[in-house]
Amino acid sequence: AKRWPCTSLEAYHAFIDVAAAQQDLSTAEAAFQALKEAFKPTVISYNILILACCRCGNLPAAQHWRSQMARNAIEPNEVTYK
Repeated sequence: AKRWPCTSLEAYHAFIDVAAAQQDLSTAEAAFQALKEAFKPTVISYNILILACCRCGNLPAAQHWRSQMARNAIEPNEVTYK
């Protein structure tokens, strides 16, 4: 299993954002999964991952993570829909 260098929720957020900027959605999603093992994802966590999906042109993945938000009782905010 890959070891993630992140020691805080914010570090995971930054890692996911960098992966998205590099058009590497698989790494962004893997980092999100690791985040979920270490921390409780927040609306910000999901928003960053949804944005990553959009940046990579993968609308179905964005919709999947939006559904996961609802399933995990995370309320979307105005950023979620931008």
